[in-house]
Amino acid sequence: MKLTVIDAKNVKQKIKQKVKQVFSFLYYAQYLFLLHVNIFIELACTHAGELLYALYLQNIQDEQH
Repeated sequence: MKLTVIDAKNVKQKIKQKVKQVFSFLYYAQYLFLLHVNIFIELACTHAGELLYALYLQNIQDEQH
């Protein structure tokens, strides 16, 4: 089986296509990962904020009594 120039171009095209697919998948995976990290940070900060606010209210009540 001889490889012609056209075959070589087709192979090159297919490889490029595969590489693009892999990179777009990795980009998407990275995006999802960062999205989850952001949501986690947001939740942690919200929770910490609520705890600090609760402590602050408790402190005010302690000072009033």
